Amino acid sequence: MLTSVFNVTGWFVLSAYGLSLLGSGHAIIIAYTMPLWASLFSMIFIGEEATVRRIAGLCFGLAGMAVLLSGKFGMINFSPMGLVCMFGAAISWGIGTVLQKRTTWNIHSLLVAQWQFVIGGLPIAVAALLFEVPDLQPVSWKAIAVVVYTLLFPLLFCWFAWFKIVSILPVTVASVSTMIIPVIGVITSNLILGEAIGKYEIGALCLVCTGLAFVLIPPGSKRKAN
Repeated sequence: MLTSVFNVTGWFVLSAYGLSLLGSGHAIIIAYTMPLWASLFSMIFIGEEATVRRIAGLCFGLAGMAVLLSGKFGMINFSPMGLVCMFGAAISWGIGTVLQKRTTWNIHSLLVAQWQFVIGGLPIAVAALLFEVPDLQPVSWKAIAVVVYTLLFPLLFCWFAWFKIVSILPVTVASVSTMIIPVIGVITSNLILGEAIGKYEIGALCLVCTGLAFVLIPPGSKRKAN
């Protein structure tokens, strides 16, 4: 239940409000400072080793986030509450990731994801019924398609895959791997929503990919001479 509060309730509520106040691509960037918080919490609370490669990968990844963010300071200053919400979402996800790692789960990762969505989603559903006024208008096929896609892929499959990855890899390695997501988010927001893309996005992609190489590609072993 505690893990669900951070992984589902905190993450989805805070990121939803933040996303409504900031541009979609750059809201994603702020949310994916999560590896910084997850790495710090994992070193403090579960004693994960801070190797040179992991720290380097984290630094390159965060540098990529900073490059993406640097071109949008005016937008962020215009909506400080959006900034607070997205950083809160990132911290919530980081705490949830560490709790996920330190817990010994006796059921399959898919069931862990399902139970966390049920438990963490319940207060969201109750609050929506209490404070949101439903607008029962005809729904387009595009809206239905988006809902179906969101349920099947980002929610069910991707969260199951994330929980599985966290169970296998150290928190720092798993969390740095997520830094490719905001780069994809910025690119797709350009293709679908027409949001700007340019030198900042390209530079960030190079930095993030370098960070991923540090944490995902193992050091090369010396070949034995014949």
